[in-house]
Amino acid sequence: MKRLMTASLLLLVAGCSSSGGQMREPPKQDPYEGTVYNTIKENQQIYKDQQAHKGHY
Repeated sequence: MKRLMTASLLLLVAGCSSSGGQMREPPKQDPYEGTVYNTIKENQQIYKDQQAHKGHY
């Protein structure tokens, strides 16, 4: 019984640590790129920049 447990544990550790031979895609820099939230943030920054360059008369 002890050998069976040892062999099971060894196989479990070996299986979890192997890479599987497949390369995973590298993660995106920003997973939320192109979302509504980021679009709103970008537009707010553009508006702030426009207001800063507009000048006050």
